[in-house]
Amino acid sequence: THTCPSCSELCRNSDVILGIINAFRNSTKYEADTTLDIPEYNVKFTVDYSGRGGEFAAWVSGHTHVDRVAVVEGTLCTSIMSDWNHQSASLTFERTTGTVLEHAFDVYTIDPNNHKLYVVRVGAGEDREFDYTPKA
Repeated sequence: THTCPSCSELCRNSDVILGIINAFRNSTKYEADTTLDIPEYNVKFTVDYSGRGGEFAAWVSGHTHVDRVAVVEGTLCTSIMSDWNHQSASLTFERTTGTVLEHAFDVYTIDPNNHKLYVVRVGAGEDREFDYTPKA
């Protein structure tokens, strides 16, 4: 997604997305019917993962333009910096236009046996590794 529930800005329907994730994890049914400040974001639907479902590794987003990780209601939420030469005060390295360090994108690999998420950074930044919550 663009934003996530760990962002300081409003993430409309994040509760709905977390409801879908939890229904998937717990092999249950989930219903949503929202009324938000922007009508285009309103949703009404049902998902039913009864007898199905599985593990969910991570909610991946951008928006913040920085690498960040948080756990929200048991869900690992990761955000990545933008893929353009954006130099934030919080970055500990220099982004250089015209070099590989101008860019930043991640390749995610999931190890379901050990509940690990490996993130390889191409360009500016660092590789990362996370544990995620297994299905109960």
